Amino acid sequence: MIAGGPGTGKTHTVARILALLETMEGPGLRIGLAAPTGKAAARLQESVREQESELTLPPGLTAMTLHRMLGWQRGRTRFRYHADNHLPYDVIVVDETSMVSLTMMCRLLEAVRPDTRLVLVGDPDQLASVDAGAVLADLIARPVSGDVNPVFIRPQRATSKPPVIRTRPPSDPSNTTGCGAGSCG
Repeated sequence: MIAGGPGTGKTHTVARILALLETMEGPGLRIGLAAPTGKAAARLQESVREQESELTLPPGLTAMTLHRMLGWQRGRTRFRYHADNHLPYDVIVVDETSMVSLTMMCRLLEAVRPDTRLVLVGDPDQLASVDAGAVLADLIARPVSGDVNPVFIRPQRATSKPPVIRTRPPSDPSNTTGCGAGSCG
């Protein structure tokens, strides 16, 4: 997640992350750029393309709406991409995530392959979804439970013991949801 207010360099950071991944993975990295609205997708595309030559990004990256990325089909109740037919991308960037509804985020997460890197970008204090949910704000505000945040785990040698990661707060041994007192509603 990349979060910050207007003008803090979120999209600038996205372009650099994409360039780093392209360098690490090599040519052929499949990058999907999306946003909840056409206008937000156009701004994301313009910003990334402005930096493509400086950062050696793949030329001509195109952003689209989330509906288009998921393959909305007129007259159908299901998107083209879903849990049984995953999106083909290695990296997906979703800008203006604060505008994404809970339902749309659910559809996106169902369609993402398990090995895909998902980068959510936005300002949790701005542009709330017109539908149910404040996904970005909730993700950012959610407390991390357990002793070790998995993001900060370094690869272990085969002879060393793996770190212990708690799935429930120590204060309530009967809690198996991973949620603290009242934090998961």
